[in-house]
Amino acid sequence: MHGMGYLVPILPPTPSTAEGLTEEGFKLTREHHWREAIELYRRAITTDASCQRAYWSLGFALNHVGSHEEAITVLEQGLALRTQKREHLGQFHYSLAFAHSSLKRYDEALDHVNEALAVNPGSPKILFLRARIHVFLGNLEEAQNDARSVLRRDPDHSGALALVGELASLEKS
Repeated sequence: MHGMGYLVPILPPTPSTAEGLTEEGFKLTREHHWREAIELYRRAITTDASCQRAYWSLGFALNHVGSHEEAITVLEQGLALRTQKREHLGQFHYSLAFAHSSLKRYDEALDHVNEALAVNPGSPKILFLRARIHVFLGNLEEAQNDARSVLRRDPDHSGALALVGELASLEKS
């Protein structure tokens, strides 16, 4: 149909490897297309059940859309693959702590957040999650200590600033 002015978009090929599918899913999550990303992560796992990054990415996305039970299942499957990369262990345990905390399973959440901190001891993100878990468990002194540790590393961390303020006002009452 030469000369008719039709433009056919040229779409990139759909990746066929698990890593390629996972990378495309990651790009979709950056654009907040969570459901589409979840489908790509599922396809990645079907393509290669040993692609640990796909399990973590799927668990992260499922947590984001509120499917915490399924996230736990997927993250535990990925963790069972026995990574050689310590940073991956931290990511899995952080995501598991987040999922358990969201389901009000604070003891399990605390176990996983401590595992994440064992891998990445100074992480403000992980310390802040542990501070929040401590609040839910009623461990206010530990929560205060963790929130202050966050602020030593990141003085402008809004969540830790608010938590320290809330805990200070609880002490006064």
